[in-house]
Amino acid sequence: MDDYDTLSPTANPIGLDFNKLDHFDLEVIICNTLREYCSALGFAAKRENNELLFGEYNLILRPTIAQLNKQSVLLRFEMLSDNWDKSIIENSAGMGADTARALSNALESFTSACLEGLLAMISQKNSYETCTSSFLGHEHQWKVYLGDLVSVGEAPDIKEAQYYWEELKELILARLGNQRFCYIKVSASKSFGSVFCECRIDNIISHDMTKHLMEQTQNWPTEKFASHKMFFFLQQQPDTILPGPLFYAPEQRELSYQVNVALRLFSKCSCDEDYAELINLLKEVVPDPILAQELYYFLPEMCVRRLFNEISFSDQLTINISSQASLELTAHQLSDYMPIERALDEVLAGSQDQELLDGFKICAYYSSTYSLISHMLEDSPKAKITDLTELHSTFFTTDNFIIR
Repeated sequence: MDDYDTLSPTANPIGLDFNKLDHFDLEVIICNTLREYCSALGFAAKRENNELLFGEYNLILRPTIAQLNKQSVLLRFEMLSDNWDKSIIENSAGMGADTARALSNALESFTSACLEGLLAMISQKNSYETCTSSFLGHEHQWKVYLGDLVSVGEAPDIKEAQYYWEELKELILARLGNQRFCYIKVSASKSFGSVFCECRIDNIISHDMTKHLMEQTQNWPTEKFASHKMFFFLQQQPDTILPGPLFYAPEQRELSYQVNVALRLFSKCSCDEDYAELINLLKEVVPDPILAQELYYFLPEMCVRRLFNEISFSDQLTINISSQASLELTAHQLSDYMPIERALDEVLAGSQDQELLDGFKICAYYSSTYSLISHMLEDSPKAKITDLTELHSTFFTTDNFIIR
């Protein structure tokens, strides 16, 4: 592998015999290529097997071959750090005259749209601007870092990602809470009149921002194919971060254990009285009383979203705190919401534990969304589950519920 340990968009593919290279070999080549790329930008990294390590920033970059054909490839990149309470995942596709060029194009798309902005954030260099958001009466300041705009085909002649940041800025800021950092992926494409767009915050799709993108993309004067893709990275300034739990790897493992226990407690619920008593049982096994309440109120809605995964759910939430006015929020704004979702997915992944699976179904039964779906199907026998789109989760809590 020494003679062809890197790729570039202009590389001569002679010598790359893809029939003799397995996925691990290709992932090593990708790591070597990215190491050279990052070195040219002033970032030192070393390869260990098929991972790239940035020791100064405690960052791991892990490429995976998701799909590989003669003229197309799909690469999956996972970026994680012990300093983060989340990982960043990006899928990058490439096409070319041969496999080498397809790989090179996928790499170029990833480095330009995503990696450059991420490196700028972790090194705190070349921020685009500082901006302010507000959540529950508190102001939060953010440094904004932009990846490059990757343009393919007959896309409009927009040279910089700043255009999309300015278009989406206010919508994004309205969806921020007390996160340490967040990442936003923006993708828009038009193919022979059909439009596909997505805007995701921390990998959760925002339907409102996606609609905004679709309205713009529909007006592209594209006859065949065109696409735009870019990333924004927002890092909150330390002096505006409010105290709260951080779900680093050890804390996330503990949270997974607590979610596991919670589902098993749900499995014991056979009536409304059992469900009402469950909050007290959760407080006995979860040391954080706020987290115990969140598991009690949030898990049913999270479970119903997974039980009916063919339904499109909104990222918007409504929390009705007893005698107080209802609050309209998004999942991204709640500090514990997404860590709980990640823990739930980890607990359920491939599980054959019947008690756990029973708890999952019973938990979903106690969500307000489950009732809504059931009533719709009863009232309209011809209705289909897929007729429901952008369902909005609603939580009904007691006065002592605390939002963080």
